[in-house]
Amino acid sequence: MFHTTPEIITKSRTGFRIAILLIGFSLPVFFLSCYDSNLIHFNIPQGSAEQTLLIFSEQSKTEIIFDLKSDVITHSIHGKMHRLDALEAMIKDTSLIYEVHQESGAIGIMERVDEVISNI
Repeated sequence: MFHTTPEIITKSRTGFRIAILLIGFSLPVFFLSCYDSNLIHFNIPQGSAEQTLLIFSEQSKTEIIFDLKSDVITHSIHGKMHRLDALEAMIKDTSLIYEVHQESGAIGIMERVDEVISNI
């Protein structure tokens, strides 16, 4: 017959606690490494959207579709960012908006309708 002593139970509880602590500390590191793997290094100067969106497309390896009616100036972006965070920083406070095609991941860039109408 198998008998357990209080000492064996205490040791097994301690081992269990250590295992839980190790898992608890490992998970954030794992998730941070996954988060970091989606970061892209961008180096895009301020300039005409027609030029900077093409640079964005190359650096993010993302298909971009756009047809702009006016000359829009985008902001510069530099450093590691997620592609949509970078795009949002580029077009912040401009007349541009974007939409991501869910199946292909392609990004469509367009001007707000009210902005296009006011430029006519």
